[in-house]
Amino acid sequence: MWSFGKRYRPLLGLDITTSSVKLIELTMSGGQYRVESYAAEPTPHNAINEKAIVGNVAAVTIVQSVETLAHLGLIARFGSDWFRQVGTSEEPGTRLVTLSGAVARAGVYEMPNGMGLAGLLEAAGSDPAAAALLVGGYSGSWLTPGQFPEAQISQAGLGKFNATLGAGVVHLLAPGSCAVWEAHRIVRWLAGQSAGPCGPCSHGLPALAEALGQLAQPLHASHQGVRLVKTLEHPG
Repeated sequence: MWSFGKRYRPLLGLDITTSSVKLIELTMSGGQYRVESYAAEPTPHNAINEKAIVGNVAAVTIVQSVETLAHLGLIARFGSDWFRQVGTSEEPGTRLVTLSGAVARAGVYEMPNGMGLAGLLEAAGSDPAAAALLVGGYSGSWLTPGQFPEAQISQAGLGKFNATLGAGVVHLLAPGSCAVWEAHRIVRWLAGQSAGPCGPCSHGLPALAEALGQLAQPLHASHQGVRLVKTLEHPG
């Protein structure tokens, strides 16, 4: 008698990015899901994406953020006036911020949009001698301690410093730490996570990680600095 294992119904998923739309079929094998098949189509020119989601009358037409969907549920329950009681007129409501690093109370904080960055750091018990602050996660920007008092938790408030909150990831650099070395560690980790489908992933990230690592060492800083600037100015 033939014995067949338990069969699982396939799952279909839709992956929408700024470059393509993918329909993915997942099946269960050995207790884990695997991609069985997929179909992809490039997104049209000027397609809506999460950085510029507007409709014909400059109104929001689509959302992908779980945080935004949670806000929509609260607005539907309590109303838009209730939601606008906190935040700014341009950016009403609250924002989730994940804070880590040189703080006594790392974690996820819900902050009103427009709140001063210094208030968040104080609430988390930050080290007053911190070296710098990474705002926006791996694709974010560094803020110096002198910028902390003026920066605000909002797109407009951080835009003054050419920074963005992005996914809300904020990391405070410990005293004595080197921002260049931390950037090297981040890029090295990203290089190790690549699936290697293209040259920039399989060769570019490891090369940038090596350059940043040597840039953090005084004996190599001058040569690697020139090399790194040339790479960033002419990535091709």
